Amino acid sequence: MLPISVNTASAAPVFDQIVAQLTGLIRTGELAAGTNLPSIRQLAGELDVAPGTVQRAYGELEHKGMIITSPGKPARVAEREQAPCETLAAVQVLVSTAHKHGISQSEIHGVISSMWDMPAPEL
Repeated sequence: MLPISVNTASAAPVFDQIVAQLTGLIRTGELAAGTNLPSIRQLAGELDVAPGTVQRAYGELEHKGMIITSPGKPARVAEREQAPCETLAAVQVLVSTAHKHGISQSEIHGVISSMWDMPAPEL
């Protein structure tokens, strides 16, 4: 049983809640690469949601490259390095901040392009 839950009273769609929680478990390593996930029907039963909701969440996670699904086999956590997940998180913060401050996509592209060939700072 996965340590996730959904709040049907939340403004966030249930499938987004599932995606967010599974993403967190994968990024933190609580769900390691290669770990089998519950079947769609099993997780839907545990969360008391429609199987289509879990199917949509798994589809989104597969699209993001976080899980792998194959007919007749359990969905499993994809083999990924931590760096792509951290990079994605940083880009999400960048985009959110740019929107908040009214910075256009072309301005962000320009800044990234000008910085791309600079030596990378030590983090």
